[in-house]
Amino acid sequence: MNTNRNNRNEKVTTSIKIDPELWKNVKIYCIKNNIEISEFIEKILKKYISR
Repeated sequence: MNTNRNNRNEKVTTSIKIDPELWKNVKIYCIKNNIEISEFIEKILKKYISR
């Protein structure tokens, strides 16, 4: 059993409110680039935070 709370594979489920048009564009982008939405959001958040 893994008791490491910082496990990189551990994910949380959350909900956000977002502009419908922006969300549509995110979905289209992810489909075109063959990337999961959660993976895309994680990447952009990490990039933004690391500035």
